[in-house]
Amino acid sequence: MKVLIIDDDSGSREMLAGAIRDFRHTVIQTENPVKGIEIFQKEIFDVVFTDLKMPQMTGIEALQKIKKIDPEIPVIIVTAYSSIETAITGIKAGAYDYLVKPIDINFLESILKKVYDYVRLYKEVKDLRKKIEILNINDLKLEVIGNSEEFQNVLSQCNRISQKEVNILILGETGTGKENIARLIHSMSGRSGKFIAVNCGAIPENLIESELFGYKKGAFTGAYSDTDGKFKAADNGTLFLDEIGELPLNAQVKLLRVLQEKHVTPLGDTKIHEVNCRIIAATNRNLSDEIKKGNFREDLFWRVAVVTFTLPPLRERRNDIEPLIKHFITKSKVEITNEAMTLLRRYNWPGNIRELENALLRAAALCYDNLITLDDLPHYIKKNDEDLKINTLASRNNISLPEWLNYIEREEIKKALTASEYVQVKAAENLGISERMLRYNMKKYNIHEYPASRTNS
Repeated sequence: MKVLIIDDDSGSREMLAGAIRDFRHTVIQTENPVKGIEIFQKEIFDVVFTDLKMPQMTGIEALQKIKKIDPEIPVIIVTAYSSIETAITGIKAGAYDYLVKPIDINFLESILKKVYDYVRLYKEVKDLRKKIEILNINDLKLEVIGNSEEFQNVLSQCNRISQKEVNILILGETGTGKENIARLIHSMSGRSGKFIAVNCGAIPENLIESELFGYKKGAFTGAYSDTDGKFKAADNGTLFLDEIGELPLNAQVKLLRVLQEKHVTPLGDTKIHEVNCRIIAATNRNLSDEIKKGNFREDLFWRVAVVTFTLPPLRERRNDIEPLIKHFITKSKVEITNEAMTLLRRYNWPGNIRELENALLRAAALCYDNLITLDDLPHYIKKNDEDLKINTLASRNNISLPEWLNYIEREEIKKALTASEYVQVKAAENLGISERMLRYNMKKYNIHEYPASRTNS
C-alpha cells in the first residue's frame, strides 16, 4: 500500500513511518497538513495517517478536506491518550480508526491489515460496479443493488470467481436474490453460451431426466420430436440449478454422472453428447443437514460446491433496504412518505428482497396521487411495528400504568377504525362503546376522522 503520514512531531512521524515501512508499505510523510493535502491531491494513496493536534490545521480539519477529495479513502487519526474523546469525534466525522501514542506495533499491524482488506475489497467492488454498468448499458438490466459491507463482500466474491472454471453453490434464504447473483457471475464470465435457469423443485420427478438431458422422438408417449435438454441448451454457457436441494435421490445420481463425465445421453438415444457448461446451484436448505438425513448425496455436494458463498438476508444488510425501496418505487413511478419509509426500514423482511418488492408493488397499486403512505402498506407490516412498540413499552421499567393503558386504548381505536374503513358507527359497535365516546377518544388521542391518504386526495 501507499501511505501518507501528516504529523508535525518529527520523532513521532519518523517512528510511525519506520514501522509502516517494516510492514513493506511505501510511505510519504510531511510535517505540514496544508502541504499534505496538496500532496494528496497530486498522488494516489491507499491510506492516510494524520496527527490530531497540529499548529496549522487540526487532524479533524485535515480529515474533512481529504474526504472532500476522496470520500472513500481510509483516514487514521493519531492521538495521545488525553485526546481519545476527540479521536472518537474524528471517527464520527468519517475517520476509519484511530491510533494511540505511544504506538503499539501489534495494533498498528492489525490496523494496516484491516485497511489492506478494505482497500482490496473497495477496488474489487469498484471494478465490478463498472462491469455492471456496462452490462446494464447492454440491456441485461441486472438488479444488483446494495452498498452495505455484507453485500460488498458478496460482490467481491462474484468478481473473483466469475472467470474461474469452477462450479458454484449459492446459499441463502428465499428471496435473497440468488438467481440475480448467478446471472451476474455468468454475465462477467465471458462464456459465449446462454444462461439457462432450472427450478429443480418445480419439475415433476418423472420428467426431471427428460428436462435436464433431453429426449429422442418416440422415447415416450408425447415425445413427438427430438428435444434438447437444459444441459445442451446451456452448452458453453451457465446452467443454474435453483433449489437443488429439492432434487430426488435418483435424479441426483444421474446429475452426478453428467458432472463427472461432462456428457449427456438423451432419453431414447444411444449417442453421447459432450456438454461444456458451468454449474451454478442454489438452495435455501442446509445441505449438511440434508446429507446427514440421507436426503442429499455427499459426493454431489462436493461436485457442485467447489466454491460456496452465502447471500445475507435483508435483515442483516439494513443499509440496503432504503436503496432497494427507492429502486422499486422508481420503477413503479411513485413516491413514498418518510413515515412509510421508516416503517419499511424497521421491518425484518422474512421474505427478503422478493417480499419487499411485492409489498411496494401492492402499495404502488393502491396509493392515491402516486404517493405511498402508511395506510397503503400491508397490514402485517403495520401490525408488526405495533407489536414492536408494545414490546418496547412493556420492557420499560419507568412507564406508568395510565400511559400504558392510554397507549393500548389509542391503538385499539385505530385498529377498529381501519377495520371498519373509518365508519365510526361500526367502529364504536366493534369496540363496545358509544359513538359519542369514540369521538371523544379520537379527539383526545388526535386521531383523524379519515386516513391520511383520503385527506390528501
